[in-house]
Amino acid sequence: MTTRTYTLRTNPTMGIEIDGRPYEVQLGNVSFLLDADEWQRGLERLAKPGAGADDARRLAESGRAIVATALGDEAADELVGGENRLNLYRLIDVVRILADAIGSDEAMGAMAGAAASDASTLELA
Repeated sequence: MTTRTYTLRTNPTMGIEIDGRPYEVQLGNVSFLLDADEWQRGLERLAKPGAGADDARRLAESGRAIVATALGDEAADELVGGENRLNLYRLIDVVRILADAIGSDEAMGAMAGAAASDASTLELA
């Protein structure tokens, strides 16, 4: 019996620079855009009366996770971790930058090109 072995291609990336530091944004992960939209609604709820420190902490944690889906854990920790883990202004800026990059015409073109190609490989053993 033969075994089919597949290799997944890597996601296309886009280089961006934030505060003079280079980062690689992973494109093609639609969950970032969906999660960022939900996160935005969480920000709006945080601005309403009755929201507290626990709400802000949960929002910051989910924001850091969203950044990690696009940039990876190391970059997310660097940008919105540590002393910046509860800095919602900074987190808002980083999420907006990433949404701009992932939603750009260049990024959409890269994803369309990846969808049109047959780059996965198959080996029969």
